[in-house]
Amino acid sequence: MTIWVCIDCMLHHANGECGGCFVGHDEEPLSLLVGQDFAMGIMRGEHLGENFCGDVDDCDCETNTYSTSQCEGCGSWLHGERHAFTLFSETTYKVIRHFRDSGRRFTIKTGLTQALAQAHCSDPETSSSTCTNEAGKRRTRRSGPWFDGWTEEH
Repeated sequence: MTIWVCIDCMLHHANGECGGCFVGHDEEPLSLLVGQDFAMGIMRGEHLGENFCGDVDDCDCETNTYSTSQCEGCGSWLHGERHAFTLFSETTYKVIRHFRDSGRRFTIKTGLTQALAQAHCSDPETSSSTCTNEAGKRRTRRSGPWFDGWTEEH
């Protein structure tokens, strides 16, 4: 599976250190991947998928030059470059949003490592009782209490 990591995680994997090592990190590089098998880059077969370039010998699809997504290596939300890594894991997890009043549930994220699923659900913005952003408050007004939980995919 392909995951996307920040420049600090990529440099730590490649060199054992990064520029942030001398001034401090907002998150510990690669901390969400401890105990996982991973490598830099996208597996050859994934270059042929609909979201990638299709040219395995001369492409730049393994780098997203600007992303607002969370780093899947350390959990940092700092915006910037993301680099493709391949995660070799047979077990993946999904995040499900649960609504108390209606009993509705729906999957909002799939294909995650356990650490990434746990990190998502630990964010205060993933529960009606702790969220502070307007989207979460609006969801609570519209649908009642809710929370995000994770489980193994089958």
